[in-house]
Amino acid sequence: MLFLKSLKGRIVTLLKSVTPSHLAVALLLFAMVMVAATPTTRTLAQASFSIDVNSFLSSASQMFNGIFPIFAPIIGISLGIGLASFIAKRFEGIV
Repeated sequence: MLFLKSLKGRIVTLLKSVTPSHLAVALLLFAMVMVAATPTTRTLAQASFSIDVNSFLSSASQMFNGIFPIFAPIIGISLGIGLASFIAKRFEGIV
């Protein structure tokens, strides 16, 4: 909070010291920068928004087909262990 009060005091002191000639110079510099930054010819933005569902699904299927072999053994081993424990629990009561 002390920092904000100090900053406010500095800004007020700076604004009190600004004269009309300072403002004129600042406005002139601002105008010169704006003129220099403005493009000389107007160009229209070339943008197209097209969603191609076939290419989207094609890339999605390629990603899935690329990632699936990594997870297939993990899923298979997990299901196998789960099925083996389920069968073992069912046969516990029989034996």
